[in-house]
Amino acid sequence: MKPATAVPRDELISLLMANPKMTYREAGQLFGVSRQRVHQIAKKAGLRRRNPGRHRADITAERVLELFNQGMLIKDIAKALGCCIETVTVRLREAGVSKSECYSHGKRVARRG
Repeated sequence: MKPATAVPRDELISLLMANPKMTYREAGQLFGVSRQRVHQIAKKAGLRRRNPGRHRADITAERVLELFNQGMLIKDIAKALGCCIETVTVRLREAGVSKSECYSHGKRVARRG
């Protein structure tokens, strides 16, 4: 069993707060600890973070809007692009499509079949 390594918690927390896009894995590599240990320390310090690795930068608002304007359902756009429905909805909102337009588009098409 490996001996426990003391992690300078204050330095780690400061690093995470100064670099919000840094992943726990990257921080762990800098301090020589696991991603899970960084998570434990951050959680105990009260830091709450979204997972930056899940953002789909390859799916643009322009592409989603193009498919939406062709009359595709949001669920079909998600399937075609290989992402979740929430990603499509977020990109449509970024492109200026209102929540009600997203909702009514789905309802209008859902009645077809």
